[in-house]
Amino acid sequence: MSKRPLCHLSTLGLVVGLIFFVTTGCCLITFPNYNRLTLKLNAVPDARGLSSNWLPYFNSGGKQDYSIFYDNKSGATNPRRNLPTGFGKRTNLVELAKKLNLTVLVDLLEKTKLDNTLDHEGPFTLFAPTNEAFANRPSYCDNVPLKDLLKYHVTRKVHLSKDLKNNELLWTLLSYRELRMNIYKNGKVLTASGRHIIKPDNMASNGALHILKDVICSVYIGSAVLEINRCPAYSILSKAVNVSGLYSILDDFGPFTVFAPTDEAFNKLPPETLNFLLKNATALRDVLLYHVVPEVWYIAGLEDGQLLKTSQGTKLKVTESAQGVKVNDAMIGLPDAAVSNGVVHSINSVLLPPSYSQEQVVFNKIRPKVNISV
Repeated sequence: MSKRPLCHLSTLGLVVGLIFFVTTGCCLITFPNYNRLTLKLNAVPDARGLSSNWLPYFNSGGKQDYSIFYDNKSGATNPRRNLPTGFGKRTNLVELAKKLNLTVLVDLLEKTKLDNTLDHEGPFTLFAPTNEAFANRPSYCDNVPLKDLLKYHVTRKVHLSKDLKNNELLWTLLSYRELRMNIYKNGKVLTASGRHIIKPDNMASNGALHILKDVICSVYIGSAVLEINRCPAYSILSKAVNVSGLYSILDDFGPFTVFAPTDEAFNKLPPETLNFLLKNATALRDVLLYHVVPEVWYIAGLEDGQLLKTSQGTKLKVTESAQGVKVNDAMIGLPDAAVSNGVVHSINSVLLPPSYSQEQVVFNKIRPKVNISV
């Protein structure tokens, strides 16, 4: 009789031991680097910037975006997988940035704790602005949350310059945002969302680093037409796009370059001209398509004397001078606003096709031939 409780205790011990093995041993099998991951929880940012640890990933049933941070087969972090030959064996991306004297970038990465990701996770490609680039950043750059700005400079996987294609889109660590790569001037100029890559292919143990001449400050939300609609400076252009029936084209298609006249530019037109255009959808459509080029042309890719064929069918002439860059007689004010389907350049005058003059438009003496190529 006295042995039965001992038997029960032994059975109980066996069950407890089995549960312990299942709950801890299986965890260690699934995540061999479990202890390391536990220590690094705060180092891994949530893909939507909502949290700084992995808890939302498990709570959301594995629907977070950062599957890149662990090996889907073993569960172990493996920052050196799929790296091309020749990559540094010891220097990670943060250390490499220090060696290249990108001290401002490193300070900002440390301030936002992103260094805890870039010093061992990956593989990544880091698009790294110089110290001078940060010093000369445009004022609107400071309106972008710093952590979002930096995430927008990091793409998943390794992308070397020799492998990049014109208009290729690379997913960044900032959710739902991509960098657009462009190749200009017979391969001599390579840009990331319009910013000139001046020293590509610096190799680290967990990825590649490309040095940028400028900071990528234009963190878009959506398409060209969506960004135009969001900006108060384009209220007349926004109305004109809707009146002309071009909204869906500029929203769904692309990629485009849009030369966007500000309200001040439209107000330079005689009131009769503007009123006529807003009441005549065909003429308005013809004029607006003259502002759209069915290719992506950032400032870094334009050359003096270049002719750009528009979606209206005729061409715009590019002029470069000490004052800046013009298309026909319109000066580009705020250039290189990246959007999901191209780029938008702000201009200070409305562009009228060669067959139009203000007098012709006002007195309705023209019958525009609409030649749409989008």
